[in-house]
Amino acid sequence: MSIYKSIIIAALLVIVIPFVSWSVNRMNKQKSQSLIVTTSGISEIGVKLIPAYPDRSWQEMILTNESNQHIIAVIVIYEVTREDGQMMPLQYIICHPELSLETDPSKIKALLKKYSLLPPHSKWLVGLGVERTQLADTLPTLEETRASAYLQDLVLTPPIKKVHVILDGIIFEDGRTAGPQKNDPRQVIAKTLSPPPEGAK
Repeated sequence: MSIYKSIIIAALLVIVIPFVSWSVNRMNKQKSQSLIVTTSGISEIGVKLIPAYPDRSWQEMILTNESNQHIIAVIVIYEVTREDGQMMPLQYIICHPELSLETDPSKIKALLKKYSLLPPHSKWLVGLGVERTQLADTLPTLEETRASAYLQDLVLTPPIKKVHVILDGIIFEDGRTAGPQKNDPRQVIAKTLSPPPEGAK
């Protein structure tokens, strides 16, 4: 290869590489700016919900229980709005059947020794497809979280424009429920866990 050709190739690389890098960064920036993720927790009783990776993903959430009681069930609703304007609700439930459907406080207290879902003053990484993980001081990277996820990134068509994540209903260890509760949390859990009618497809 002649010196002249080498100089031309080197010059092109000096121009092309920064341009490609700029284009990729611009696309990533536009992607993060085009997707809006908001949440609604129940902060007045010490239960908070925020996006874990707001600039990169809408699925993973940080759920904080600042109350003095165990939370034995959680109903979360993802209101996903696509670019065509269609809203698609996705429901996410944290529960244990035996514990979450019990209404007798004394039995709940005994079951908590076996099934402790969300203890008082604890912080958790939760969300669609996420393995529920208690957090200490640091949040794992998105890549680390996805490595143990049982459901990878959900890609919808048309693409997602915005997501509003609602902490719709929770059940405390004393049997109290809280939240907007579009549906009774116990009824939602019972319906979700009940087997389909015989003969149903």
